[in-house]
Amino acid sequence: MEAVGDQRKFVKFRSRWTLIVVAAAAVVATGIGLVNAANASYPLARNYAFTGLSSDWAVYDTTHSKAPSARVPSLVTVSGGALHVATVGAKGSGLCLCRNTGKPTKPYGRWDIRARASKNADHGFAMLLWPNAENWPVGGEIDLAEYPDAARSRVQATVHYGAKNREYVGFLSGSFTTWHTYSVVWTSTSITYSVDGRRFLTVHDRAAIPKGAMHLVLQAGANSGIRAAADTRATLDVDWVKVYR
Repeated sequence: MEAVGDQRKFVKFRSRWTLIVVAAAAVVATGIGLVNAANASYPLARNYAFTGLSSDWAVYDTTHSKAPSARVPSLVTVSGGALHVATVGAKGSGLCLCRNTGKPTKPYGRWDIRARASKNADHGFAMLLWPNAENWPVGGEIDLAEYPDAARSRVQATVHYGAKNREYVGFLSGSFTTWHTYSVVWTSTSITYSVDGRRFLTVHDRAAIPKGAMHLVLQAGANSGIRAAADTRATLDVDWVKVYR
């Protein structure tokens, strides 16, 4: 397990969680449906079960950052067969699948994550794909899951793209404090999001689809504009991660 600086510059955990689709002149197919086997045509490349933390992962260390939520390595732990990404007060944590063979060298693939999120009004979580080139927002961002409310009763998926950080956003209602499998299938022509095989957002706009390689990021932190109490804690638990490419 290696600690590194967080290069995401804390673009997540904004004070405004409920977003609006602001992309223009594009075709988006949204709706509920089942993701069929064709979407899983990428072969399984990596399968991470958390009896420990593989050297493919790097844990962020920005303990002394003045950003809204400094990343503290000690808040990333493994126990009980699961990965725990925690946030306490103003301290957050994060890690990326960005080392060794865990870091993709080409675009496209499928990512499946089995996870649950604890309730908390002051803290948020994000599971996302970030450009290897670190050229956000031009290089895009594919958010598998964020949680717009304290009860974790909705999950939000977002595609960020373009120099003006345009967005496509989809929501799915449910109880996300329990275990669910979050999936994204990213091809050269579409990005499809699903939870437990239930599709809730597909983006077909070619301009919005990233062209460069991206890696997985998991992070937790205090929501922007909120002074979380020092003893307030929230945790994203991850049972396993599978990568197909």
